[in-house]
Amino acid sequence: MREMAFSGSFYPESRTKILNFISAGQNKIKEEVKYSSLIGLIVPHAGYQYSGLTAISAYKQLKGKIKRFILIGPCHDCMYGTVYLDDNDSWDSPFGPVKVDKEIVRELGEYDNFKISNEQHAKEHSLEVQLPFLKYFVKNDFSIVPIILADQSKATVAMIAEVLKNYIDGAVLIISSDFNHYEPSSITYKKDMDLIERISSLNIDGFYDVIEKENITACGYGGIAILMLLTKYLSGKIELIRHDDSSSGGTSGKFVVGYASMISLKR
Repeated sequence: MREMAFSGSFYPESRTKILNFISAGQNKIKEEVKYSSLIGLIVPHAGYQYSGLTAISAYKQLKGKIKRFILIGPCHDCMYGTVYLDDNDSWDSPFGPVKVDKEIVRELGEYDNFKISNEQHAKEHSLEVQLPFLKYFVKNDFSIVPIILADQSKATVAMIAEVLKNYIDGAVLIISSDFNHYEPSSITYKKDMDLIERISSLNIDGFYDVIEKENITACGYGGIAILMLLTKYLSGKIELIRHDDSSSGGTSGKFVVGYASMISLKR
């Protein structure tokens, strides 16, 4: 089992504290719930006090019985490699263990550039912080396919999306990414909205161009691009649910991190 590494830091250590946080958060959120067929969600992965409400606004969109989630996030500390998978039997969470779909993980591990590395996953927070939300909002048993990206280039995400076309039937993608980092709220808002416009229009070239031209420091942009490609493949659409930044959680407005929740739906 992959043990919790960030309980008590990025999110509360106890089940009761998480239940209280989510319950209070839902009372503060007024965003509309969509009822089309869900392809995936874009969610933040910062400390809950900063990005938790934005995450809740996405996770409350989960309706019906979902049996498998493909989790994709950045590998913040990877110095090399392309795509890392985890093949533990399960991941622990404050709500109990979450099963890993080892059959799919091992199939993916046969593809070029997909590597199984439980060591890389053990020190990465971007997927772990999603599990309490999933366990709270999904009432049935489900499994996860954990994927973190060391390489988020356009060519690599195109390769990953092509592979994942074989595995998305019956699954929902959870894309873990914060948006622009450590600039004033006004600048972060402008940069984030420029990026969100490209995401919503499924404009991959424009997405990568605006990241480079405006130096937008969204850490999980590769996963977002994968969702864009798969949404386009399924003739779907991506819509913004909520945008916020870390000043809502008490940081200075001079140096914020931007957060967005977005939803990919079949038309």
